[in-house]
Amino acid sequence: MMIKPIPKSLQVTVDREELHLPYTLQESINTYWDSLIKEKPYLTRGEIYSISHTIQLEEDMKITLQKTDYAHFLYAKQFSVNHKYKCRGVVANGVILTKDEFL
Repeated sequence: MMIKPIPKSLQVTVDREELHLPYTLQESINTYWDSLIKEKPYLTRGEIYSISHTIQLEEDMKITLQKTDYAHFLYAKQFSVNHKYKCRGVVANGVILTKDEFL
């Protein structure tokens, strides 16, 4: 894990269009999900947002998100997925770093 300071300006936009996956990949995700819920029936296939595009400059950063689902996220963690269709789930965290560099 790498901790980096955020730029002065951060712009996050959500693409109106969902992340569309190739049919064969979607079928593999569906099959994987079916096997998961047999073992863990408490799982839910909710919506999540994946980072589809980032632009980072010295003073600002722009992030574009697209809607996908939890099955896609879990599948991408478990199996090799083409970079274009990889799920990069969004998690927000913050750490306060004091002037004397104490976390």
